Amino acid sequence: MERDPVDSLLPELAEWADKQAQPVQGNSNDAEILLRLLYEHVGLPELGELRPGDLDELLLEQFPAKVAVEEDEDLTEVLATLRELLTFAGDTGRIEPALVADLRRKVDEIEPRFGEVAMAPPGEQPYDLRAELGLPDRLPPLRLPSDEELAAAARQSPLLDRARRLAVRTVACPIKAGALSTADAIAAAEALGFAVPDAVEGMADIPELERLWEWAAELEFIGPSTEIVEVGPSVDDWPDGDDQAVLDVWADALGLLLEEIFQDECADLDLEDIAYYAMVSLFLARSEGASVAELRDMIREIAVDETTSDGAWDNWVATCGDPAERLLAVLADLGAVTVEGGIARLTPLGQYTFGGALTDGGVEVPLLPPVEEMAAFDLVDFAKGATDEELDAETVAWFEVRGAVAATDDLLTAAAEGEAEDRMIAVSIAAPHAATATQRWRQALDEPMLRPYAKVTLHQLDPSEELESTVADAARLLTDMLAAALDSVDPEELPDVLAETVPAGQEPAVFEEMWRLDHPDVREVLALIGAQHPDKKIAKAARKAGFKIAPEE
Repeated sequence: MERDPVDSLLPELAEWADKQAQPVQGNSNDAEILLRLLYEHVGLPELGELRPGDLDELLLEQFPAKVAVEEDEDLTEVLATLRELLTFAGDTGRIEPALVADLRRKVDEIEPRFGEVAMAPPGEQPYDLRAELGLPDRLPPLRLPSDEELAAAARQSPLLDRARRLAVRTVACPIKAGALSTADAIAAAEALGFAVPDAVEGMADIPELERLWEWAAELEFIGPSTEIVEVGPSVDDWPDGDDQAVLDVWADALGLLLEEIFQDECADLDLEDIAYYAMVSLFLARSEGASVAELRDMIREIAVDETTSDGAWDNWVATCGDPAERLLAVLADLGAVTVEGGIARLTPLGQYTFGGALTDGGVEVPLLPPVEEMAAFDLVDFAKGATDEELDAETVAWFEVRGAVAATDDLLTAAAEGEAEDRMIAVSIAAPHAATATQRWRQALDEPMLRPYAKVTLHQLDPSEELESTVADAARLLTDMLAAALDSVDPEELPDVLAETVPAGQEPAVFEEMWRLDHPDVREVLALIGAQHPDKKIAKAARKAGFKIAPEE
C-alpha cells in the first residue's frame, strides 16, 4: 500500500512541537487540513517542495473551496499553524532558511485577503468580476486558431524569452539573500538590454532586472535553490515543450502579470484587480478593441473614489507612469495584446487564455465549432459578438458547406424557434441569400413568427409582388424589436423605435393586436412602452392593452 505522506508527517510534527521551548502556535487539526490540501489539491507530496506561488493556491483557492468556515471562526490560528509548519520545515532541513523567510513573507502578503476569501459564501469570490460588470452566464462564442497555432504564438513571447535567457545565462551564479551579486546582476542586465545606472550596489538598483528575476522564479524558469542559480522545469517546457506545456506556461505568465503588475512600491492608489477589469473590457470588445484613452478613464474611475486623497492619481502617474499604458506595455511584451493607432486588442492567444479563465470563473465562453459542425444557432450566437467582416466570413463558409437551401431552412427554423434577438439575427443572416432559396421564404409566410419578415424579404426580391403588411405584422415586428432590447432601450429613443414599424396615430390599433399575440415577451414589451413612452396617450394605450393579457398561471 502506498504511504500517505500526511499521515507519515503528522507524528514527526507532533514530536517536534513537544520539544520546542515555547508553546507552538496553531493546532494539529489545522496542520492536518493544510498538509492534506497541499498534498491532495495543490499537488505537493512533500512539504519541502513548497514554494511561494503555491501559497496563493493553498490559501486563496483551495482552502476557501474545500474548507467550511463558520461566521465567527478566527482564521488567525490557521495562519499561525502555517507559519509553524514553515518553521518545522526549516528546522528539519526540508526547506532552506532563506526560502523559509520568502515563504513567511508570502504568508504576510496574503494575510489581508485570506479572511475575506475564506469567509465568502460557497461559490462566490469577494471580488466578483461577473457581478461587478454585469456579465451574463454565457458570452458569444469565439473563433480561434488551432492549439498548434496558439502555441506557436506563445513561443514568440518576448517576455518569456527574456525570463528564460535570464535563467540560462545565470546558471551556477551565486545567490545571496535571494539576489544575484552586483557583478552578475550588471552582466545579466546588459546582456538583456536593460538600462544600468552608473552606481549599482545590488540587483535592486536595476528594477527591470529585479522584476524579471522575481517573475522568472515564480514561473519556474529559475529553480528554488537559495545558494546558486539553477534552472526550473519551465526552461524545458518553453519554448521546446509540447503545445499544451507551452500554453500552460504562457497562461501562468498571464495570470501572474495580472495579479502582480500593480503590486509594487506605488501605494498612492489601490489598483488591486484593476488589471482584471481592463482584461474583461478588452475581452468584451473582441476584435473591435478598446481605446487606450477609454481604458485609462475606466482605471481612473475605479481607482479614484471619495476615500482617495486629493492628487493621488497625479502622484501615482508621476511616480509610476500611466497605469493603462504600463499595463498594456507588459501585456504586449507577453503577447497578450496589440496596440495600434491608440486601440488595444487582445490577441487570439489572449482571448483563448482569458476566455478560459472566465469560464473557470462561471462565465461560459464557448468556442465556435468547425464550420462543418456548426448549427444555425451557433452562427446566430457568434453574430452577437462578431464584427460584420467576421460574421460575413463565417456565413459565406457555412453556406458553402451546407448549400443555400439547407442553410436558409436551418436559419429560418432557428428564427421561428428562438427568442426575439435570435430571430432578428437569423433573419438578417438569411435574407441576403433569399434569391437562392425563395421557396423556403414563401413557406415562412405561413409561419406566424416569420410572416412579417418573409413579406419584407420577398418584396425586396420582387417589388411588383403584392404582399401587404398588416397591423398584425407591425405588432409582431414591434414586439420583436423591443423584446430584443428590453434591458437597453433608451426612453428618448422609444418614439423612433415605434415609428420604424407603426405609422403615427395607429399605435392603439397595434397595441390592441399585440396583446392577442402568442409571443412570450409581449407583456413586458407593453409594460415598457406604458412606463417609458414620453407621449402620455401612447403610454396609456399600451398599459390598457397590457391589462387585457391573461394573468400568468
